[in-house]
Amino acid sequence: MGIYVTGKLTKIQSDLADDAFRVDDGKAFLLGYTKNADFPGEYGKKTRGEIFQVNVPQMEQKKGKGLGLCIYALNHMKKNGTKTVNMNPTTKEGKALLISLIHNGFISQPIKISDTGKMEFRIL
Repeated sequence: MGIYVTGKLTKIQSDLADDAFRVDDGKAFLLGYTKNADFPGEYGKKTRGEIFQVNVPQMEQKKGKGLGLCIYALNHMKKNGTKTVNMNPTTKEGKALLISLIHNGFISQPIKISDTGKMEFRIL
């Protein structure tokens, strides 16, 4: 299986964070913060981003779209000086995506894990 790496990056206007972004290919999308993400018990950091939603319709799954959208987002973060990324997978598909990102060398093993399940990773 090839890795699907495409998308259109658009900035999202948000009252909560001016660093919010969306990667969208017309069928699947990802939402995240480029920087200034917080971690439970800590303030936001300029070098910490977050991927908080990856949405791939069932008919589009198992084609590498989620992985591709994440790679696109991680590259965007790196270009903007982000060193780490938070993720908190809540579904079996999200957990599989996280394992794939680690296995393929895009992020490290977790460097922090909160009581709520949120994890922080180095962007490689």
